[in-house]
This record gives sequence, structure tokens and C-alpha cells, in this order.
Amino acid sequence: MKKAATKKAVKKVAKKAERHKVVMNFQPDGWAIQFSDPKDLFQFGTLEVAFWAMNQPDLELVGVKMPEVPEPKVSKAKFDAELSKKFSKKAKLKQCFDNCFQVMLDHDELANAEYVEGLAGTAPMAVHHAWIEFDGVVIDPTRHVIAKDHHNCDDWAYHAAVRLNRIECCRLFAENKHPAWDYEMWDAHRMLIQIIKNKPKSKAI
Repeated sequence: MKKAATKKAVKKVAKKAERHKVVMNFQPDGWAIQFSDPKDLFQFGTLEVAFWAMNQPDLELVGVKMPEVPEPKVSKAKFDAELSKKFSKKAKLKQCFDNCFQVMLDHDELANAEYVEGLAGTAPMAVHHAWIEFDGVVIDPTRHVIAKDHHNCDDWAYHAAVRLNRIECCRLFAENKHPAWDYEMWDAHRMLIQIIKNKPKSKAI
């Protein structure tokens, strides 16, 4: 793409960028985008930036150091369908965080359980989710409700990012700071890495 065409394309994106603290400067070797706050990458429109940037050989994405965000790791706990059903009486669809908090709060037999957030589902469609782990098993009241709604959850996998004990969980919800894991920041970081990794290099003249 010619410099003039690139400049025209950038103007449209730059206008939106101004609203999200994104600095865009023209440099001798091309355009550079600086995200003053890494989270703005997500707010700005991760996919929009990604697809556009991938086709700009002279575009350099300069991201400031990303804050520490826990990386999801495969959980060794095994899903327990019976316990999940037992603790799903008050569970509601699309309310996984509140469902698990309520179970942790209401049942003293789970006093030593962990409230867990991370990714759950079938790859590549795993989503930000909350569940409970206790004595080596996964208790997922929301999954039981999803399955009752005629969705197949048999192949679900769990990748834990944040674990909280009962006291920490109660404090989190009391202070209205849930969810505990910043999924948006993690996703923005992952996308930024992919953009930089896959962006085509400028051809030597």
C-alpha cells in the first residue's frame, strides 16, 4: 500500500483512537501505534486493529509493558456431575460468578473449597467461566443448568487462572470486585502478541 493510501486509512482509525488514549504518529519508516494503557487495545477494538494491522507491512505496533495477568493452566480436578447437580438448585444461566459465590456462601461443607475463575468449555470456544474445586473435583452448578438447556458439555475442559478461598471469595463479592480474573486484559495481551508475531515484514527495496 502506498504511503498516501496508508495515511488516508490511518486517519479514519486515528479519529477513533483519540477517544481511547491511543497515540498514533507518522515516522520515517511507517506508522506506529502506542497504547498508553494496554487495556485500550481491547476497548479500541482488538479485531479491528488486528485485521487492519496485518495488512500494513510498514505498521509497527508498539505496546507498553502489559500488567501481570494470570495465565490459565489446565486444572487437574475432575468434573463431578452429581455434586454439580446437587449445588445447582439456585443456579441461573449466564450467572456463573454469582452461582459459585452463592454456593460457597450457603454451604458450610464447602468451607475448604476454592472459588476458581479461568477458561472453560470446548476449544476453541472456551469462555471466561467460574466454578468450584473441592477435594480434587470440579463442582460447576452453571454447567448443569447449561446441560439441562440441551447443550452438550461432555467435552468441557477447565483451565484455572485465579483461585480464592472462601474468605477471599466473600471479600471479592462484598467489595463488588468480581470477576476476579481480568479476562479482557489477558485477551488483549494475547491478541497483541499475535499481531506482532504474525504481522508481515516490510520487503527490502
